[in-house]
Amino acid sequence: MDDRTGRNAARQCGLAVVGTIGLLEQAAIRRLIELPTVLARLRQTNARLDPELIQAALARNQARRQSR
Repeated sequence: MDDRTGRNAARQCGLAVVGTIGLLEQAAIRRLIELPTVLARLRQTNARLDPELIQAALARNQARRQSR
């Protein structure tokens, strides 16, 4: 859930809140997806994603791949 009200409600219920990019990063860590490919495809949609968050996620992904 990406809207602020939903996130706040989830936190009040003690639930962990993870955004779209965070969820995709977790999938990449588990080697379920190739993060750069999925993010490139997602950018072609009408999804509202912060470009700085995308770049940070790609940098973390690259660092993880280099440390393997």
